[in-house]
Amino acid sequence: MSPALTEQLANIPLIRDLPADEQARLAQQVQMVELAAGQVLFEEGDASGDFYVVLDGQMEILKTAGAPEDAVVDVSGRGEILGEMGLFNRGHRRMATVKATVPSHLLRVPFGEFDDLAVYAPVFGCRLAGMLSERLTSAHETAVKRLVEKNCRLQHAYEQLQNAQEELLEKRALEQELKLAREIQSSILPAQFPALHGYDFGATMLPARAVGGDFYSLFPLDDRHMGFVVGDVMGKGIPAAIYMAQTHALLRALAHPASTPCETLRQVNRLLLEMGSGEVFATLIYGILAAETGECHYARAGHELPMLMNPHGQVRHLPMAEGMPLGVLDEPVLEDACIQLNPGELLFLYTDGVIDAANREGGMFERECLSQALSSAAGHSATEVAETVLEALRSFQGEGAQADDITLFAIRRHPAA
Repeated sequence: MSPALTEQLANIPLIRDLPADEQARLAQQVQMVELAAGQVLFEEGDASGDFYVVLDGQMEILKTAGAPEDAVVDVSGRGEILGEMGLFNRGHRRMATVKATVPSHLLRVPFGEFDDLAVYAPVFGCRLAGMLSERLTSAHETAVKRLVEKNCRLQHAYEQLQNAQEELLEKRALEQELKLAREIQSSILPAQFPALHGYDFGATMLPARAVGGDFYSLFPLDDRHMGFVVGDVMGKGIPAAIYMAQTHALLRALAHPASTPCETLRQVNRLLLEMGSGEVFATLIYGILAAETGECHYARAGHELPMLMNPHGQVRHLPMAEGMPLGVLDEPVLEDACIQLNPGELLFLYTDGVIDAANREGGMFERECLSQALSSAAGHSATEVAETVLEALRSFQGEGAQADDITLFAIRRHPAA
């Protein structure tokens, strides 16, 4: 890379805070991409494997979402990043088409290089998470503005034309936007769980609306440790989904096997407060599983207590540990806890939408019903356990309305041979 490009690389906001040696190493790994006006960088549906930094020029982000023509959803210029969602969800397809509107120059950064930077230069991961958060917030504001504009047009059409057909068309347009929002949220959740010898995993999530505030994730921290998280953002709908994405991105960027769960959650809390979360907050459980020993260290931030089931179907709640929600106080009280996940045992996490589920008579599912559903699936795989609990919950609810998001997550250690 030429000295001029090396200097240009150092002036990019995402990179300029890196140590000089990391900048020099990064300069050897990136590749220059030159695009003519109208040339496509990548298309919606392409496999993701790299992300890009715009050096100069201008890029349009286009989304089809079932429409006959592409719609411009954003424009990116110098110093902005493209294709970053694949960093947190490996294996997902590109969610939009990116095209140059004028002659442009970009740097291509392999995902593997990001993994190295996240370990050796955590400031890079934090800055990337911040940029992603700003983009999500901007997208939320744009969506709200568009919804307001559509509502005004709908009201005008109703008053002037009294035309029921017009209302139907507007309703379909709103449903399309909510469908797109749900696709974006689904892309944040893992498409499939990573393989871990001696363990299997299962999860399911049902938003109360088109999008919700619950989330879960499972990700390798190194070749011996697996990180996992289940969380619940106060509220429902698009605002909760935006805050969920922010919390998830920060946790993924800051998680490290050398940091205790409490230390990681305190860093996430600090950044959430700096972003100005307002009155929204999140409860969650974040843990680190040691694959060889089955030791599981975790911290609980105001979340429901985990449950442990032995091979005989006996279920118990784990001991209460101190824990306050994130995004409320500067110094939340948090406490690390540790359990031993023995062969044949299953660790079960869930959000409060499970035990708060009600039937038409006003009865609550509660922890006793949850324990019975778990026991009935003793000896089954983690996926089968999650499906059994969900089936029991739906049977209990009957035709009762779902009032809150529902998330189930299970980690099972295989029985000894």
